Amino acid sequence: MVFCSFFPLFLTSTVFADRLHLIVLTRAYLNCNSDNYFLHGQVRMVEDDLMYSTFLEVYENHCARNDREADLPITYFKEQLNQAISGQISPEAVVDLRLQAYNEITKIYVSDGIFSQYMYKTLLNGNHMWAFKKQFAIQLALSSFMSFMLQIGGRSPNKILFAKNTGKIFQTDFHPAYDANGMIEFNEPVPFRLTRNMQAFFSHFGVEGLIVSAMCAAAQAVVSPKVSFGDHPFSW
Repeated sequence: MVFCSFFPLFLTSTVFADRLHLIVLTRAYLNCNSDNYFLHGQVRMVEDDLMYSTFLEVYENHCARNDREADLPITYFKEQLNQAISGQISPEAVVDLRLQAYNEITKIYVSDGIFSQYMYKTLLNGNHMWAFKKQFAIQLALSSFMSFMLQIGGRSPNKILFAKNTGKIFQTDFHPAYDANGMIEFNEPVPFRLTRNMQAFFSHFGVEGLIVSAMCAAAQAVVSPKVSFGDHPFSW
């Protein structure tokens, strides 16, 4: 969170990033001092806002409107892979079975229009939708870039919060994971989260336009000679 606070200073180091008005928006927080050595400096009070929601809440809202259990995709996936768990099929066939189960889930349970439908019903008109998409795309691009740069994984839907009125993004548990040797542990199959629902919401123009340009501008700002990472990541 501390790194997110001074990251905007890096974005002003290049003209391209400054023209795009790239800003990393963070929620207000307060460090809580404690007499306990292990808790000292590790506990923070974070600003709460009722307008923030998670992608998990969007999905649960969709399931509630359709009178469907939210855990059905997980249950279906486990049922389809029972043969793999019991060792009845070869390891080569497991990959095809997983892909087949995934495709069935996207057709039956989790379509790519869930997030778009939620936002179309939440925002008032087209002007609000355009402003939200632009801010949300830039915020998602910067957040994804920082996830890749700092090797931060575990970006599950319940850890990504967005403001329904402004498009600001806030991520919980946004810190690297370390192994027993003190090295950063990153076992994610993808560098950042860009799901089918996000792609459908932004459309091809939003992904190839706003998101790509914002990521490129952030990368250019970070490698600029004016930028210096003096602090160790442990202090962030």
